[in-house]
Amino acid sequence: MGTALPVVAPHEAWGAWYGDPLTLVGLLTLAAAYMRGLEILRREHPRQRPLPTWRVLAFVAAWLLLTVALISPLDALAHTLLSAHMVQHLLLMVGVPPLLIAGRTLLVSSWALPPRGRVWLHDRLRLLRRGTWRSTAVAGSVWAAHLGVLWLWHLPDMYEAALRSQLVHAVEHATMLGVAVIFWWSILRRGVLRYGISVLALTVTAAGAGALAALFTFSEKARYSMYDPAGAGWALTAIDDQNLSGAIMWVGGGLAYTAAAATLFVWWLQALERRAARRERRARRLPVAALALPLLLLVGCERAQPPTEETAMVAQGREAIQDYGCVSCHAIDDIPRATGQVGPSLHDVAQRETLAGNLPNTPENLVLWIQSPQEVDPGNLMPDLDVTDQDAEAMARYLDALD
Repeated sequence: MGTALPVVAPHEAWGAWYGDPLTLVGLLTLAAAYMRGLEILRREHPRQRPLPTWRVLAFVAAWLLLTVALISPLDALAHTLLSAHMVQHLLLMVGVPPLLIAGRTLLVSSWALPPRGRVWLHDRLRLLRRGTWRSTAVAGSVWAAHLGVLWLWHLPDMYEAALRSQLVHAVEHATMLGVAVIFWWSILRRGVLRYGISVLALTVTAAGAGALAALFTFSEKARYSMYDPAGAGWALTAIDDQNLSGAIMWVGGGLAYTAAAATLFVWWLQALERRAARRERRARRLPVAALALPLLLLVGCERAQPPTEETAMVAQGREAIQDYGCVSCHAIDDIPRATGQVGPSLHDVAQRETLAGNLPNTPENLVLWIQSPQEVDPGNLMPDLDVTDQDAEAMARYLDALD
């Protein structure tokens, strides 16, 4: 078992940089892989728009926060001040993960891998977009793991084990960051059917984290016997330090979760508004269709057959492609006003072997590409349009039915 870092006095704080070789190598490798991935994306896809600058800046911010959390004096102070350790945990669980996700870190960095490795990784990532991952049960499991890891590592025995051993401390940080990345990734995925669950998960997480913070804020007994800030020269007793750490967790974590829930709620309202507008446009087309039927009967149409479920789905897909504005970028022979030249023609999409360069052209992958083009191929010209599951399925059916 490794030896924990020594306590740090106030006059030693600014010089207490933690230079663990593995941590340094990991941080430098992450930065190099991301930069290399950006370079390859720009070289191999010169006609596509580059990754937006704000996403690159998000990655840079995440990398800097990771550096602060893992090798700056903050890491050394975590063995002396419980409040410093709490700041470190907040960075790892609510500061770094959303920024890593916003920067498309994994997808961009994957382009630094050899082609076979990149294809294998992309195949695994696509599985996360399938129906099983998006179920309420899986969403609940991710939430429980996130909150469970937070409580687990703050139990006295587990917490002090991390203070005594650098190895256990590294495992603590790895599990906190890893579970938090999965949690925030599941939360920040955009789609009408997931917003409500995401807002609920953030609200319950804020309550669970707040309950833990309350134990530190109002407790009059020290939870961890290894902290003695006054003995190291700090103007804090162990209880003062513990109460301060609780306040940091309560305010910092509460603000982060509440801000994220409020943002998602606004996105949810915007998505519902767009959905209502699409339904209104479809409703305006119904009178035209109602007038057309008698005219067809008057000119001697054969007895009308009721539309099949497949026919209705294809018709819905044709309308959805127009409602989402796909016709402004793509040409489709079946739709007169679909004459866009920004993207390729969609009339023969069913005959293509691949989508987005290397995605096998299957019905499931076509739905995935329609809903999450930036997840499949970051930086491509096709934007995420918040296409619902039903509309994406209908659009895929329509495209597959084109001759």
